[in-house]
Amino acid sequence: MSVKPLRELTASSHPLGDEVRLQWLLPFSHYLPTNYRVVVFKCEGAEVPQKQVDDYFLANVTADGLTIMTDIPQGFTYARDLDAQNGQQYAYKAVVQDTDTKDYSTPLSVTCTPANISQIKIIDCKDLVVKAIERLMISQKVILHKDIEVRKTLSLANANPPVIAVVRAPGSIYQEFIGQLMSYDEAQQYGEYGDIELDNISVIWECLHENRRDGLTNLFRGAKRAIIKFLANRDVMGTRIIMGGDGVDERWQEGTLFTCNMTVQCVIESKTIYEPVEEKRWPVDLEQVPWQD
Repeated sequence: MSVKPLRELTASSHPLGDEVRLQWLLPFSHYLPTNYRVVVFKCEGAEVPQKQVDDYFLANVTADGLTIMTDIPQGFTYARDLDAQNGQQYAYKAVVQDTDTKDYSTPLSVTCTPANISQIKIIDCKDLVVKAIERLMISQKVILHKDIEVRKTLSLANANPPVIAVVRAPGSIYQEFIGQLMSYDEAQQYGEYGDIELDNISVIWECLHENRRDGLTNLFRGAKRAIIKFLANRDVMGTRIIMGGDGVDERWQEGTLFTCNMTVQCVIESKTIYEPVEEKRWPVDLEQVPWQD
């Protein structure tokens, strides 16, 4: 008696790439006889040669470049090929075999080229705050890297000219889970995932002279609205700026550093979008954000 083939075979790339997901419909409605198994053949290119399939079943010969999946659990309707590289086309043939008689079905064929199709939408508030400060300094006729240095590090290697360090504060004090907008179904389809969070950016300025430190402090106090507007124009959903107090750091080997700081709290939307889901903008009640005092 001939072995009934699978009724359908599909292949799709994982949204992040480097993986192919195979799915099929069993020859019988919802089950596979216990003496049947599904065997999947794979090679690079557009087609798995039928001769290679026959050689495996009839002579137990595996051709060079041929991968055979024989450990698929009985009755499963899917398999994952983790040994795949983005941009390479792979061909697959799926066959049902009767392990008692050794007969096997006619194959179903499919091809797939894995690729990363996800879209990561992350707003880098640290980078935006640096750009806002640099624009502010330029507007005040300050020559960057000569009159003042803006860095993304707390390095104290040099404070002449004065240094403005922009760093991300530990953790996020607020997070609202958006959740999964499209359910994870049998077709391995993805939707949109992400959250709305409060990203805390610390800005610390370090100067060798106290009056220069105070001058920068007053400049930032007067420019808070301009910084907030700059961030709002770049998709930051809400911003609050908290000024810190004066400080003195005597650990610097070349003398005393006079410091001050501010915290820029940014409400942002971070998400991963998996095509073909359309991007959505989620409303946020800024009154409900537990701003840090």
